[in-house]
Amino acid sequence: MKQVFLFFLLFLSLSAEAQIKKFEERYPNGQICATGFKDKKTGNFEGHWKVYTKEGDLIEECDYKNGLEEGKLIRYNFYNIVSSITEYRNGKREGKFIKYYAPENSHDKPPLYIIATYHDDEFHGMHYTYSKDGKISKRTRYENGWVVADTTVRDDGIYYERIVKDDKDPQYSRMERTFVPFNKPKAENGEETPKVQSHSQSSRVVKRSASAPVRRKNSKSKKQQPVVQKSKPRLQTTENGVIVVK
Repeated sequence: MKQVFLFFLLFLSLSAEAQIKKFEERYPNGQICATGFKDKKTGNFEGHWKVYTKEGDLIEECDYKNGLEEGKLIRYNFYNIVSSITEYRNGKREGKFIKYYAPENSHDKPPLYIIATYHDDEFHGMHYTYSKDGKISKRTRYENGWVVADTTVRDDGIYYERIVKDDKDPQYSRMERTFVPFNKPKAENGEETPKVQSHSQSSRVVKRSASAPVRRKNSKSKKQQPVVQKSKPRLQTTENGVIVVK
C-alpha cells in the first residue's frame, strides 16, 4: 500500500512538471523580451520570470504562482541597479516596499528614497521618505491606504498633519494642521546668518548727597613738584671765529 502511495505522488509530480513549460518571448530584433515558465493548460505564469529591454538590460524579475505574483518583485534602473523592491502575496502587495534614488553613475550606491509597508495592496503603517543626504524628510502613518498622520520637514520649518475626530459628531473626522517654523534669521541677501544672543545689562544710577564725601582711589594726595626746565645750550662765536658753547 505504501509503495502504491509513493508511486501516485511521483505520478502527480511528473504530470505537474509536464504541464509547466519554459517560455520565451522575443523582440523583433531577436533579443529576449521575457523568460519564465507557463502552465500549458491555464497559460498562467509560474516560477521565476525576468523581463528585459531591447538592448538586453534587465528591467524586472519576480516569482509567480498560479499566475499571480508571489514573493519579491525587483525592478532595475538603466544602470542595472535595483531601483525598488516590493513584496507580494497571492498577487497583492503585502509586506515591505523599498525604493531608491537613481544614482548619478553606475559606480555609486543608490541613496534610499522610501521605506514603507503594504497590507492588502494598500499602504499600512509607517511610510518614511528620505532626502538624498540620508535624512528623513517626511514621516507618514497610513491605515488601510488612508493618511492619519503626516510630518514633513522643509527649509522653513516642520509641517504636522493628523486626523482628529469631531467632538460634535464622532463619526466624522478632520485633518488638523500645525506649522512650527525654524528660527533662522536671514540677511538682506537671503543667506542665513548665525544667531547672536544679546545679553542686556541693567544700568543702575546711584544718587549722592552734597554732604557725602567723595571717594578717591588715593586717600593721600601727593603734591606735584614743579618741573624745572633746563635751558638749552647756546652757541656763540668769539672774535677769532671760534664757536663755543655758553
